[in-house]
Amino acid sequence: MRTSVVLILCLLTLPSDSVSAEPVESFFDFNHIKQSLAYLKQPSAEKLQRISATAAAMHLKNHADHTGYFPKSSSPLQITEQIVGRAEKSAAEIVAIEKLAVQIESDLAGQQGCVEEVSKYLPEDFSFEGNLFFTFGYDIGVAMGKDASLNLAHPHFLKLPEEVWYYFQELHHVGFQSIFRFSLG
Repeated sequence: MRTSVVLILCLLTLPSDSVSAEPVESFFDFNHIKQSLAYLKQPSAEKLQRISATAAAMHLKNHADHTGYFPKSSSPLQITEQIVGRAEKSAAEIVAIEKLAVQIESDLAGQQGCVEEVSKYLPEDFSFEGNLFFTFGYDIGVAMGKDASLNLAHPHFLKLPEEVWYYFQELHHVGFQSIFRFSLG
């Protein structure tokens, strides 16, 4: 355990000389947050079903199975019903979440800058292969396997929306998990 902590600290504190971890074109995935906001504006069972079929919902299900956030028997639809279907957000909060999602999605330079900053602390030949999902609900940010997610509806981001850029650090977790494979079971 102590060795793992030392390895984590070394990984996060020794920058590489060049940045080669370029994200794939579809690396940033806004489907979950967009579909969730559409659901909150006009709820329907069909919309919940579509949200639960997103890659982000599968990522959250995978994380929940390994962490106990929800029982392993929970389906992606059941998790979606819990985090989106039962959400209680005011109209002003929904507008604020939507504004934040639009701001991040349109700021390509900011996205790339965050990936480049994270990449400085990963091996030179590291390449992101998964997605960074922007979600509605669940934890503030999680990483699981090759994917990470940021919950744009988290109260912290409603209070301090500019801090979402800091939470791109979830990508460090993706890098670490990719380099140092370990059992989560």
